[in-house]
Amino acid sequence: MATTDSPLINAVRRLFDKQADQLPELKEPIKAFLAGGVAVHNWIGIRVTSDVDAEF
Repeated sequence: MATTDSPLINAVRRLFDKQADQLPELKEPIKAFLAGGVAVHNWIGIRVTSDVDAEF
């Protein structure tokens, strides 16, 4: 089951929100596909990482 409320996932959300605030208004949302440690943490809730691997 996905981890939806952890310090790491909340930090990733804040990072993406900060980046989104710098973009012009868009007609459609941007999709981000997580990979690496953040993706593993999202699914099992215990993996730690020092970076965010994502494809937009």
